[in-house]
Amino acid sequence: MLEAPQPVWQAYIQDRANGRDAQTATDILYDINREEPEAIGDGLDDIDVDRTLNSPSYSASREESSMQRKRKRRNSWDPLMKSLKESAEIIGAEIREATNTFNREFGTESNREEMRNNLFVEMNKVEGLTIRECDKAVCKLAQNEKLMVIFYKVDEDRKLGWVKNMLEDSV
Repeated sequence: MLEAPQPVWQAYIQDRANGRDAQTATDILYDINREEPEAIGDGLDDIDVDRTLNSPSYSASREESSMQRKRKRRNSWDPLMKSLKESAEIIGAEIREATNTFNREFGTESNREEMRNNLFVEMNKVEGLTIRECDKAVCKLAQNEKLMVIFYKVDEDRKLGWVKNMLEDSV
């Protein structure tokens, strides 16, 4: 038969009754007092946890065991947090690239507004268009930003043919 003081049996029974990672109220208070100095970083590492908890029945080995379990649990989140951070960085980079691509293809709103404002001037530079063709092309391009952006990217020597093809396709 094994004999032990009542507080030792209570600690043993509570630990075994609730499972491998079970914690008593004393364990939880101990963990809270150990985490606060780390979380806050205000130099409270020298707190005497035994005196704070008034629990002389717990030995240094029990306290060390609780700290090790807590570290293991905290460390088990490290790979997940690292993975989430990497994923967020990848997503952020993809969003930046998509934004840059969009702005290159379609320009920013202020650029598109400037393009619309300059359509008449640019269309009048295309030699070989009638006034009616010029007006129709400006109206069509002003309503279709994709076509307007393409118009500005077409080489000067190909613009007349491009505009005429665009106008024929709209019929």
